[in-house]
Amino acid sequence: MKKTGFILLCFLFAFSSFSFGQLSERKWVVGSTLAIKKYDTGILKYDVDINIGYRLFKSFILGLRPEYHFENYRFNNLPDGSARTLSMAVYFRYYFLMGKKIQPIIDLNIGYLHKDYKNENHTSYYFNYYTNYGLGLNYFIRDWLALEAMYTFNTKFLNTLSGAFEIEDRDLRVGIQFFF
Repeated sequence: MKKTGFILLCFLFAFSSFSFGQLSERKWVVGSTLAIKKYDTGILKYDVDINIGYRLFKSFILGLRPEYHFENYRFNNLPDGSARTLSMAVYFRYYFLMGKKIQPIIDLNIGYLHKDYKNENHTSYYFNYYTNYGLGLNYFIRDWLALEAMYTFNTKFLNTLSGAFEIEDRDLRVGIQFFF
């Protein structure tokens, strides 16, 4: 599977170098995405982010991404609880310039977060470093407006208090991007 993914990535990169379509000459991008997920364990999770980026090169964007996450816990034997997370990340985005309407993207976030856990018996918090990366598509309705779908995966958190790693699951995010 890794070999197939690598070959596909090389093909996309090579093909996008001889692009038929282009990202507009607009320099700034502002957008937002949303993910809602319900787990079998009873956790309901909402993620909302806003991204503000600047196009450095033809298909490369660098920017900031503040995010808000909310999780609602409902376990059988434990009191109901919730967790709120606020984070700020630097993001790097590469557009594979393959067409005028649909453009595949790779996204990488490196950031810092603050997470609060609360239930009727306990409250705790911690600060973490994290990375998050994903693959997605932008569908351009106009040269300044795109709908976005992104599959993020392998989100890793490093707990700075205990030194432990926590691997989060994958999310499908949908949103909108404006190009100025």
